[in-house]
Amino acid sequence: QRGGGGGGGSKLEIILCPSEAAGKVIGRDGETIKSIQTKTGAFVKIQLATEVKPGAERRITVSGAPSSVAAAVKLVEDIISETHH
Repeated sequence: QRGGGGGGGSKLEIILCPSEAAGKVIGRDGETIKSIQTKTGAFVKIQLATEVKPGAERRITVSGAPSSVAAAVKLVEDIISETHH
């Protein structure tokens, strides 16, 4: 759900990421996730593999300014869809 109202402020989006795509989103030594954060200015956090059952989806929490969050969500979703063909 998307909350309306409030100008500026911060926004939080949660994306469910298939376990096989999580590694791609994180990247080698966290490179990909760091670059998404640097490019967009949003904070991106991926649920640890140890917190979910093997093969279960992992939650990716994206927070920050609404425009930063939208940009980061798009980049993450692009990576997930590339993994899924």
